[in-house]
Amino acid sequence: MRVLEPDMELQEYIDGLDFVSSEQAIWEPGKVGFEIRAAFTQSLPPISTVTSVRCVLIQSDNIMTVTDPERIHVLPGGRIEEGESYMETLRREIGEETGYTIANSRMIGILLFKHLFSIPESWNPKHYPYFVNLVFCADAIDYDASLLEDDGYEIESNFLSFKAAKAKVSGPLNHEFIDYANSVSNK
Repeated sequence: MRVLEPDMELQEYIDGLDFVSSEQAIWEPGKVGFEIRAAFTQSLPPISTVTSVRCVLIQSDNIMTVTDPERIHVLPGGRIEEGESYMETLRREIGEETGYTIANSRMIGILLFKHLFSIPESWNPKHYPYFVNLVFCADAIDYDASLLEDDGYEIESNFLSFKAAKAKVSGPLNHEFIDYANSVSNK
C-alpha cells in the first residue's frame, strides 16, 4: 500500500482554508472513495492539484439541478482537457451537461478530495492523496440543445427554486452551495 502526504504548497493552501462542510463518496467500493470537503475561497490552489471545474448555475431566483444515475446535485462540471483554461472547461462542461451558455462566472470555492483508500494502480500520483475541483458561480444565459453531450450520464437538468432544490438534493455540500447561490442571487 502506497500512502503519500500532500506536498508542502498544497498543505499550506489547505491550512489557510475554512472548510464549511464535508461528506464521503465511494466510486468503487473498497477501491476508490473520497472524503470531500468544501470551502468558499477565491484563492487558487496549486495548479497541479486541479483536475476539474464545477459550477453553481443561476437563472433569476432559480438554481440548476442535474440528475445523473447516482444522484441529483447542483454542481455540474467536469475534467479539464489538455490545453484548456479553467473558463474554457467551465463553458464546455456546462454546455455539455445542461445546454446553457454562461456569463458572469466567478470562482467561489473549492472541493478538496482526499482518497480514502491506497492509490489505485491507474491513478496519477500527483493527484494522490488530494486533488481539487474549482467551484464557480455563473448566470445561465441561453439554452442551446446542440451543446448537450449525449454520453448517457446526465439524465436531465432543470432549474428549480432554491427551496425546491434544497428539498430535492441531498448532502451537506449541495446544501452549502444552494445557500450560497440563494444569498448572492438576492443581492
